[in-house]
Amino acid sequence: MGVTVSRKVGRAHVRNRVKRLVREAFRRNTEKLPTGIDMVLVARQGRPASVYEEVVSEMVSAAGELQNRAGERRNRRRRRR
Repeated sequence: MGVTVSRKVGRAHVRNRVKRLVREAFRRNTEKLPTGIDMVLVARQGRPASVYEEVVSEMVSAAGELQNRAGERRNRRRRRR
């Protein structure tokens, strides 16, 4: 997992807090996240990441969507062969 936070989000202490929050959410919820995918999370202005539960729910839903897309892509490749 990679985390990037734009300067537009705020000053250094704000960006670091967002990164710490996202890393902690990842660390505590690895069992909920699918394996075999790489995620890069990009924090942008206008999406406050101040509530831990919101970060966790968005991370899990995004990871599930990525896994579904990866599964669809694999199925298309198998059909072509």
